[in-house]
Amino acid sequence: MSRLQVQAAMGEPLQRAELERLWAWERVMVRYYAIATVLLFGACVLGVVYSDVPWLRRSLLGGTLVVVAVAAILHERERCPRCRGRLRLRAGFILRDRCTRCGIAFERPPE
Repeated sequence: MSRLQVQAAMGEPLQRAELERLWAWERVMVRYYAIATVLLFGACVLGVVYSDVPWLRRSLLGGTLVVVAVAAILHERERCPRCRGRLRLRAGFILRDRCTRCGIAFERPPE
């Protein structure tokens, strides 16, 4: 076991600042995916309604590619504060309860 895994197993919780950064990242991801879903739906509707306008189809396709690329970059940039492993969101774009690499618990924000 590595030193970081031992620290996580010993139960040293994350500091408040580390947790707040993770919570902020989670909020950004939820908002981004909600807005991106609406934009992609609108692009699909416009693509169907104005399917005979070639420049519009190409623009919508380019916009869709940009939205997907930004989502991938935002999703992959955050790392676990302990082991620096990449974090993966669960379905619904919610932060997991624990790091999949070191096992440190990610507490939920206070209500």
